[in-house]
Amino acid sequence: MKYRTLFRTYLLPQKGSLFLLFLLLLSSIGFQLVNPQVIKTFIDSAQAGQPLKLLIWTALLFLAIAFGQQVITVLSTYLGERVGWRATNRLRLDVLAHTLHLDLSFHNKKTPGEMIERIDGDVSALANMFSKFLFQVLGSFLLLIGVLVALWQVDWRSSAAFAVFTLLVVVVLNAVRSVVVPHWLALSQAQADYFGFLEERLQGTEDVRANGGVSYVLHRFTQAFRHLIAKERKAMQMNSLSWSTTSGLFLIGNAVALSIGYFLFDHGGITIGTVYMISFYTEMLRRPIENIASQFTDLQKASAALKRISELLDTRSRIVDGRGIAIPAGTPALEMERVSFGYDEEEMILHDISLHLQPGRILGLLGRTGSGKSTLGRLVFRLYDPTVGIVRLSGIDLRDTRLSELRSRIGMVTQDVQLFHATIRDNLTFFTETIEDEQIFAALRDIGLSEWIDALPNGLDTMLDADGGGL
Repeated sequence: MKYRTLFRTYLLPQKGSLFLLFLLLLSSIGFQLVNPQVIKTFIDSAQAGQPLKLLIWTALLFLAIAFGQQVITVLSTYLGERVGWRATNRLRLDVLAHTLHLDLSFHNKKTPGEMIERIDGDVSALANMFSKFLFQVLGSFLLLIGVLVALWQVDWRSSAAFAVFTLLVVVVLNAVRSVVVPHWLALSQAQADYFGFLEERLQGTEDVRANGGVSYVLHRFTQAFRHLIAKERKAMQMNSLSWSTTSGLFLIGNAVALSIGYFLFDHGGITIGTVYMISFYTEMLRRPIENIASQFTDLQKASAALKRISELLDTRSRIVDGRGIAIPAGTPALEMERVSFGYDEEEMILHDISLHLQPGRILGLLGRTGSGKSTLGRLVFRLYDPTVGIVRLSGIDLRDTRLSELRSRIGMVTQDVQLFHATIRDNLTFFTETIEDEQIFAALRDIGLSEWIDALPNGLDTMLDADGGGL
């Protein structure tokens, strides 16, 4: 995914808010450019001995402009954050939906902690780019141009000198950015690995204690944390390169401003108020350039996050939906023809399995842990495709039928109980609103749970906790 695609997909739908932000941006730039002119007028008027009333009105105008600028800043910040959160929430939803449609071969390689960091952490890193980067960088460049135009009206030499200076700073900062981005990318990966490690070990705390693995896990935790700290320290060191470079360049800029102001004043070309105005505009140049540097720092983080998000969105499921051959009505027959399968193609778990299970028959599988019992069920549900061989329902190759139809015709109950923190109705229907309560009660009666549901305080609307009890 490129930035152009990102903006077109997630920002352009908010055209009204973007247009209002643009108007606020122009107003803020106008106020910033006018204020030095007001100060110049005040200083020159005071030096020329103008009436006190004129000075008071000039001061009040300065305060009014400053107040208006603060109001615009508050409004633009609020609107920018609103645009940013709307955009990132849409992106987060799309990334999550894409991830949920990936097959188990992907999810088996990714820990939940890593996926949380990839889906939430990386997308959150883009929030500032959506809410501030575009308009603050655009506003900074417009302000730079405005300052240079104002300086040109004073003296073309000052404007030309600061134009060269500004161009130099922008070129240098862009070069620094290309050096810093890889370190932010490495930091993002280290964070994902660290949170993935934490999630796995916290989930298996009881097993770790029971098997005497506390010391080993603490040692591994220390290693993971040291790795994270090392990557973060390196990223921050490289990030400081942008700030130190900007500070060094502005030492030169301040020297140029003082030299030009002294030269023009000494030759009688400008007033003391104009000298102050040049100094003020020089300081104004510092603010947008530092703002650009700050936004480029966030852009470095966002670039690393966007690259990782793009890698995630470019990942495709190995399970390809079938061409749509329908499975015949009625209870299907199950057939496996010389099926072999391995999570790693170099190491097969199942070898040359063949069976034919007629409708209505029950088949029990016995075997040690890891022998492939659950894997057979996953092949029937098409969470995986066999490495070799064919799985059929009623004579139809599972790879030829739609996944939606296949999974509407068969059911699977895993050894791990997964419950949503939601009502019993939602847990039974997977939040499908088209299923009537009568169908749910009928199913509960068939499996002998009618007395249990009747004893609950709110029936199907009872909330479930993580252990399956009613709340």
